[in-house]
Amino acid sequence: SPVFAGESYICLTDLAVGFAYNKDRKEWERGSFKATAKYIVSKSVQKEYRWEVKNVGEKLPVAACKTDFNEVGTLVCEGFIDFRMNKNNLRFLITYTLGYWTYSPGNALFGTEGENTPYMEIGKCSPM
Repeated sequence: SPVFAGESYICLTDLAVGFAYNKDRKEWERGSFKATAKYIVSKSVQKEYRWEVKNVGEKLPVAACKTDFNEVGTLVCEGFIDFRMNKNNLRFLITYTLGYWTYSPGNALFGTEGENTPYMEIGKCSPM
């Protein structure tokens, strides 16, 4: 429906980079990541948020945005991932920061060493 044009976006990852823990060597190194993630950016149903970001096919958001797109067209969302989008060039950037810095020996709150791997994704969005 034309009324909803531009009210949601599908975002496809082009490139992904990050770090992975090598259990044999017991050290962190550059990891190999597949750029296959797909996200839906849509108006949030939660009153305290303006937008939300979901993995395609999932019900729960991985990030939520407290504010709308700003005057230069950028959107900033936080959550399980941090999501940034520019609606003028339709590019996005995602960071997942759990892992390397969150690990503490003897504290299982964030899992074991290497269980979470920090990464960054970039890609492009299209209005739905």
